[in-house]
Amino acid sequence: IYTVTAAPLGFSSALLVFSPHEGLGFDEYFNIHEQLDPKEKYLRFAMGLAPKATHIKYMNLSKVSFQAKAGPSLGIACQMCSAMAATETLRIILGRKHLKPVPSYCQFDPYSRKFRRGKLTMGNRHPLQRLRIAAAKILLASKNKSR
Repeated sequence: IYTVTAAPLGFSSALLVFSPHEGLGFDEYFNIHEQLDPKEKYLRFAMGLAPKATHIKYMNLSKVSFQAKAGPSLGIACQMCSAMAATETLRIILGRKHLKPVPSYCQFDPYSRKFRRGKLTMGNRHPLQRLRIAAAKILLASKNKSR
């Protein structure tokens, strides 16, 4: 079956669609496996959701807590997630053309007035994405130390 994932990130919503017929699977896209530390799993999930991170410039990263499984987002972003996921689900049910399954992604951020879509070939295994994940670890560690 298809799986639609939408996540609130700050003021924005990221959307991914996993198809049973094409694209990458969840674990393959996010590069998540059982041996990983839970914090690493959360980081890879977040980085795979929004590879272009429209929200990162205004988000208070000191509020990100992998232990509490929490990150800053607003109710409006949650509502946008439900709208985007419902619309994409309806497109799947109606058999509309031009479905863009993972490794394609999209993120809409009304605060920064940006819409980003693209393709993260190889998912989190992509060499540039692996560098972004390493940089995010350093950034999060420095923000959480300053608390």
